[in-house]
Amino acid sequence: MQYWYPPRVGQSAVPLPMHPHWGENRNFLMSNSQLEIPEILPYSHEKSSAYYKEMETVYLVQKNLDQKSKENALWWGDDPAVSVSPPGHSYYLAKKLLQEHKEIKLFEATSTFAKVGISVAESFINCWKCKFHFSAERPTPYIKRVIDGSFNQFWPEPPFPAFTSGHSTQAASAAIAMISVFGDDTPFVDDLHEGRHRDEFRNVDFKSRSYNTIWEMAEDCGYSRIEGGIHTPQDNKVGLSEGKKIGQNVVDLPWKVTEITQ
Repeated sequence: MQYWYPPRVGQSAVPLPMHPHWGENRNFLMSNSQLEIPEILPYSHEKSSAYYKEMETVYLVQKNLDQKSKENALWWGDDPAVSVSPPGHSYYLAKKLLQEHKEIKLFEATSTFAKVGISVAESFINCWKCKFHFSAERPTPYIKRVIDGSFNQFWPEPPFPAFTSGHSTQAASAAIAMISVFGDDTPFVDDLHEGRHRDEFRNVDFKSRSYNTIWEMAEDCGYSRIEGGIHTPQDNKVGLSEGKKIGQNVVDLPWKVTEITQ
């Protein structure tokens, strides 16, 4: 297996791994700390292998990237150096849904933020544990080495290993938390970045995203990293799956109103 190493030119100006020990943090929930590290596909440069096909998929998506895909990749970039972070994006959506659902009572509204907050915190602990357990390489080094030496991805590579996707994991866990409050049949518009100046370097505008369900949002967020060229379908699929487990464990806590008696 070829291991990840910090890119010389990437999302961070500092060529060092970001928070390599974050996965050692204590979880809020024992059930999440006991989740097993998911399996990863074995490395191979053979064209018939599942690993090669994962990388080839990223290569083909990048070669055929249209304007809509660029907009989605940019919208979900959430680079904390220039905007909110991915968890901040999730908090914003929770707040927006609460503002649109005024029938939600105070305790449930407060617990919504708690569920989302715990879910995304747990997601990054578990995801980082997985990332630095495998130290799996990003698509670009493999594609340049095995498929096409002139390849470049759309979104700059972040300073940590690939498997699993942090975006996918936290978006899925946050979605499960929000679905427990609002249900999944909840159309909404994500307008977080509306009004931001056009990205002239990438020739892309920030356009709001409309969703028919909350889970559709999580899938869109996860797939945006494939459109960005920095994650494989495996990173996304497993991240979504693990995020679901993490979020469900949070939702399964005994959230209830305790009556105060005099």
